[in-house]
Amino acid sequence: MQKLTATYRIITPMFISGADQNEAELRVPSIKGALRFWWRALKWSSCLENANGEEQTALDNLYEQESACWGSSDDSLNGQSSVLLKLESNFKPQIAPKGQIYKQLAPTNSRNQNEMAGARYLAYGLIVPYSSRKQGTKAGELLRPALIENQKFTVTLCSHKKIDESILNAVKILGLLGGLGSRSRHGFGSVMLESIYDLNSNKKIWTVPATKKEYKEEVKKLLENCSASTLPPFSAFSNHSRVDILLKNDNAFNVLNDFGLKLLDYRSWGQSKRNNILPSGKQSEKRFREDHDWYKSTNRALDFPDFHPERVVFGLPHNYSKWPEDHVKPATFGRRASPLLFHVQKIGNSYLGVSTFLKSLFLPEGEQINVGGNLVDQNIDWSVLTNFISGNEGNPSNGSKRFPNLCEVFPNHD
Repeated sequence: MQKLTATYRIITPMFISGADQNEAELRVPSIKGALRFWWRALKWSSCLENANGEEQTALDNLYEQESACWGSSDDSLNGQSSVLLKLESNFKPQIAPKGQIYKQLAPTNSRNQNEMAGARYLAYGLIVPYSSRKQGTKAGELLRPALIENQKFTVTLCSHKKIDESILNAVKILGLLGGLGSRSRHGFGSVMLESIYDLNSNKKIWTVPATKKEYKEEVKKLLENCSASTLPPFSAFSNHSRVDILLKNDNAFNVLNDFGLKLLDYRSWGQSKRNNILPSGKQSEKRFREDHDWYKSTNRALDFPDFHPERVVFGLPHNYSKWPEDHVKPATFGRRASPLLFHVQKIGNSYLGVSTFLKSLFLPEGEQINVGGNLVDQNIDWSVLTNFISGNEGNPSNGSKRFPNLCEVFPNHD
């Protein structure tokens, strides 16, 4: 039996639980689910190549391989996973309870509510964004309990045969680009893989990159065979994908905040009483005027008969208010997760903000988008995301890159 241990460090607060969301809990099924996601993302290109470009054959082959590696409930397949995962029993997580003011995400004084507002924006629905006397809440107050940052947990992988390399690659990529729990695509719950240890040989077989250069090389090595030229039918790496280092700071929360401010600046219309959320009190870029005007319109049927919001590419549902007539969602599917993922990686004493863009089929062919009760054919503008990553600030452009220190890791070949 081969036994390996993978030790992860929690870099940013993790909002994760089991059946009861009022209890923070890290469980093996959550870890296994994340590993399966990254395993599929890495495996797609090779399956498509082996199927000579036949998508359905590739999907069938991927399903069979995934079932063999991770298990399946399908009676026609061997339902048992080839690898058993265990969470080390000595992991006793430190938890910030619901209702606590998370100091790292809260203003240092009541007059400076916009401090760390970008980070709180990324955790919308999990953390109170602004103090409210009416609701009796304070900025930075947790709406759900969270596992606090800078904790380590170890996962043991056991197999009666040699553990497949694809499983090890999933273990690695999770700890280089991913996270666990709610808002993990926004950088919360980021986990960093510190080491992989072989218990059979008593040797460390992998250790976390010590420099940005080593980090880039490690990610590129894992993605070197992800070269499918057609758009994947699900979130997977291909030559339409890209990975970029966008930000660097000496504090993980500052990385979250900087990214949140950039996102607010780019995609929001802005509210006058909160303009000073953004650096130097500037207004938002107000890029998506038609999205804004549709929401404000009192006669949408006449003014916007076939309106298709540009910002749907950030994920669905995208609700403008609590009222159903302001909801934007898939016609029949529940949701479409954002193809843009954000991760915080610790390198030495610094922290990197890393984006992963998994361009893939947005919704199944023929699926429409329900825009406030009006069904429209999907017409996804992917440049909305690529312009956010590598475009210029300002509307019109001021000539300054949104992320001036952007560093390509895995380039987009489009």
